[in-house]
Amino acid sequence: MNGKIPWSCSRLARRAVLTIIFAIAGTRASAETIPPSVSDLTAQLDALAAPYFPANQPGAAILVRKGEQVLLRKAYGMAQLELGVAMRPEMIFRLGSITKQFTAAAVMMLVDEDKVSLQDDVRKFVPEYSPPNTAVVTIEELLTHTGGVPNYTEQPTFHRRRREDLTHREVLETFKDLPLEYSPGTRWRYSNSDYYLLGMVIEKVAGMDFPTFLAERLTKPLGMSHTGYGAVERIIPGRVAGYDRNGDVFSNAALLSMSPPFAAGGLVSSIDDLALWDSAIANGKLLKKVSWERVFTPARLRDGTATHYGFGWSIGAWEGHRVVSHGGGIPGFSTAIMRFPEDEILVVVLCNALPAKTDASGLALKLAATVAGRPIADPPVVAVAPAILDRYVGVYAIDDKLRAVVRRDGARMTVQQTGGPLLALQARSESGFFVKGTPLRFEFLRDRAGRVTAFDATQPNATTEHRIRTDEPVPGRPAIISIDAKVLEKYVGAYELRPGFVATITRDGAGLYIQATGQERFEMFPTAANKFFLEAVEAQITFHPGTAGVADSLVLHQGGRDVTGKRLR
Repeated sequence: MNGKIPWSCSRLARRAVLTIIFAIAGTRASAETIPPSVSDLTAQLDALAAPYFPANQPGAAILVRKGEQVLLRKAYGMAQLELGVAMRPEMIFRLGSITKQFTAAAVMMLVDEDKVSLQDDVRKFVPEYSPPNTAVVTIEELLTHTGGVPNYTEQPTFHRRRREDLTHREVLETFKDLPLEYSPGTRWRYSNSDYYLLGMVIEKVAGMDFPTFLAERLTKPLGMSHTGYGAVERIIPGRVAGYDRNGDVFSNAALLSMSPPFAAGGLVSSIDDLALWDSAIANGKLLKKVSWERVFTPARLRDGTATHYGFGWSIGAWEGHRVVSHGGGIPGFSTAIMRFPEDEILVVVLCNALPAKTDASGLALKLAATVAGRPIADPPVVAVAPAILDRYVGVYAIDDKLRAVVRRDGARMTVQQTGGPLLALQARSESGFFVKGTPLRFEFLRDRAGRVTAFDATQPNATTEHRIRTDEPVPGRPAIISIDAKVLEKYVGAYELRPGFVATITRDGAGLYIQATGQERFEMFPTAANKFFLEAVEAQITFHPGTAGVADSLVLHQGGRDVTGKRLR
């Protein structure tokens, strides 16, 4: 639970969590590996997607194309629950962070016109952004998330004003005085602030606001008539409603002004318009060839280490096929666009619930991999000796703050990243593991002396992230105690962690459970009379008793942050 607004790109380290704050060598498949019957393949793709979107629930619009052949263009579920409006393929969705690839293209248009240099200091165009650090943050470092700029959507000062129509100055106030998180060019960390600043650069250089620039220079020339800025007050024909999910119970998405997402996540579009966008990229429109090549080239840090991110796109691979993609999450919507460029495969998945029943990027990869003739399937499970499994147990660094902890409990191997879910690992080789029913893959690496030094984690969007082993001890599990049911009953209630985001505490017999807005229900285990921890998600809860011992607040401890929730009822 990090309490952040989720228009950031998903990473395993920050994803599928009680977001109670709670983004491979082989031979390329030939055309012959694709099933010869288009109708059979369409039916196969439909069968993969349909189970996630019941007809009476929020749904999705999905497009799958290979070359000029549309294999699947279909809508599932409901566009508007209150009025009973079924989804249609041409409808319009909030995109969330898919917006970033349009912002990146707009910046590169200005680069091609020699109006901006990738090595320009952002302060040349946005002098009001002046962090305490003296280091220069370049336009290229903003494009690649390597500048160290703190993420404004993770700042408490921002969350208190997320429903307001904020000016650039007001958004900048939430992060402009914060020091850089690291020296520019030395690390990769996703930050919506990077693309907010880029939007301001575009406006300064172009002499017009960001939505107007996109319309005049990008969407209108490409015929993208259903793409634009998603201001709440605008009447946008065909715009679907967004919903928060609690299991199979839905509510209208939490209110969010669309001025803060801006160039980091403020656009709306349709699957058909995103197909036009894909064609423009494939045909080299808008940008010089060398500029498009830069867009899809993973950035390198100053020490030469390659990241998995270009300019507004994640870069990965699946079974020897290059994959470029981006996901988006914003209240009420989960989205993904995925391209297998050499295979001429495009998949767009736009969902109007958050969280959707399936990860949008994960579903996109399932669909694209099927078309490529490399479908996602669980590999055979192999037996690995306990002594070998023990070599992998340890703490692995994601960055200076986040960690991944690998444990063995008998024959059960698990991995859990800071603030993330507990994942059960199945062995597919002596050093390789997978998570059942997902594309998640883990490969442990050794040095020449045979010591385990790191693991590589393949994400649902087919990117691979590197985790380096540390000397830190594996955290012990706290001892669970018994608490009288009468005491547990005093904690039952609803607690507001931030506006529109509530943690509901319920009791079932001797068990106490927590469920956050739009999330699953998780059991909590007591370690003291008022302290609990979660096993499925790395988080702890402390209750503060009020009158007659009835809790009047709780504190969520997760990901190095403490968030207080006041009792509502």
